[in-house]
Amino acid sequence: MAIIPDLLRQRVAEAPHAVAVVADGGASLAYRAWEQRSNAVARGLVAGGVGRQQPVALVFANRDWVDYAVGYLAVLKTGAVAVPLGP
Repeated sequence: MAIIPDLLRQRVAEAPHAVAVVADGGASLAYRAWEQRSNAVARGLVAGGVGRQQPVALVFANRDWVDYAVGYLAVLKTGAVAVPLGP
């Protein structure tokens, strides 16, 4: 069974420069950039002490959708649990 990080890696291999996420206001994110940014954030979370199955709050507004997508995937990559919260 594929999980979201696996599916992203597959898309990176198939179409790294294709647009994966488009937010209100025009911000966008390509698959490769999403993978790279979420890896960096995941490393930072682990370095900061985030562990498996630990809840991590993700506070976002619609204009922050690209950053939310990066953070959400990063949390999944650490094995923690993403808890989305609106403003």
